Amino acid sequence: PEREIRHLSLYRERLLDMRTRLVNELRWQLHDLWPEWEIPAKALTQPGWQKKVAARLARAEQTVQIAIARDMVRRAGELSRATKDLYAKLATLVSQVAPALLAEPGIGVLLAAKFIGEIAGVDRFRSDAQLARHAGCAPIPVSSGRSDRHRLDPGGNRRLNSAFYMLAIIRIPD
Repeated sequence: PEREIRHLSLYRERLLDMRTRLVNELRWQLHDLWPEWEIPAKALTQPGWQKKVAARLARAEQTVQIAIARDMVRRAGELSRATKDLYAKLATLVSQVAPALLAEPGIGVLLAAKFIGEIAGVDRFRSDAQLARHAGCAPIPVSSGRSDRHRLDPGGNRRLNSAFYMLAIIRIPD
């Protein structure tokens, strides 16, 4: 199940990246067509705005640019639905595999999925330090002479490092 969670999580992130690129391109297409039309940021990812844009494109004179923009709106909607479906699958799997992790304050489905998928069984690490080293969270000593210094580890599992960073930011007291 950890591998399935990892694959679903990665695939969802890739679909979101695709949708972001597509929506950014669509925004430029719409600006080209109607420069006066103000579209709020992130509006094109919402179904209501996608319907509004599709309706305006359907009423416009059907050129190649309009056809491309209509196809982009359709594909953005498909990608949005696919990411919602993947989220539902992830929520089911994560709640089966690690319900205690979801019960922790600040940890939602996506963050828990990252932890489960990237750690893939915490029992494979003999100590907390070994897990920190794997995640790239352990400091590296760079002492010289009488100075004792440490630097951040640029290696390790960057997705896991990112998950630990998000958790740390979430858990900072107000």
